[in-house]
Amino acid sequence: MAEAKGNRFTKYFALLLDALRSTDPAPMRPAQAVAWIRARVDVPADDLTRLIVNGKQSIFENDIHWTRFYLAKAGLIGAPKRGLWSLTPTGRDAHLTPEETWALYVRIRDANRPGASKDEEHTPAPETADDDEYGGSFWFVGAVWHRTDDQMPRFLAEGIWRTDTTISTGTLSAKLKPGDRIAIKASFVRKAWATV
Repeated sequence: MAEAKGNRFTKYFALLLDALRSTDPAPMRPAQAVAWIRARVDVPADDLTRLIVNGKQSIFENDIHWTRFYLAKAGLIGAPKRGLWSLTPTGRDAHLTPEETWALYVRIRDANRPGASKDEEHTPAPETADDDEYGGSFWFVGAVWHRTDDQMPRFLAEGIWRTDTTISTGTLSAKLKPGDRIAIKASFVRKAWATV
């Protein structure tokens, strides 16, 4: 029999299904699935400590997210609620052999990433609507400086956001990272409203 093909993360396909089976029908948070798999396999130390290019996940965490991407595209994993992973009815009955894993990987890769030239093993896994733990933080921020100087048009035109350098924002600026999402809010309550 020919040796089964695979890459660095296809070895986690069956393990992620088993992880989700361990709590089925209850769903799992991504971090729980990562921990479940980590407790059952020897992961190279470099994969646990080295970060992928976006600097937000270890190689191992990214591999699990790629695994989820492929299994979700195959209809084996669903998201009953944002930030939770669970098995679909088809996934409950799926017990992938190495050959089936490779065939599934190739089929999904070719259908969803035609002509992909990037090496998936070094690229962040695609985000989906159910990702919440690795999609960045969400912040409410202001854009009015000194009660009259509205910075929002400039921020939108330049694709940036920054604080007023004349006031102290404490540790907020230190916590914000590129890629985090923001919502600009009014920084003070208006006491009078214009009427038309």
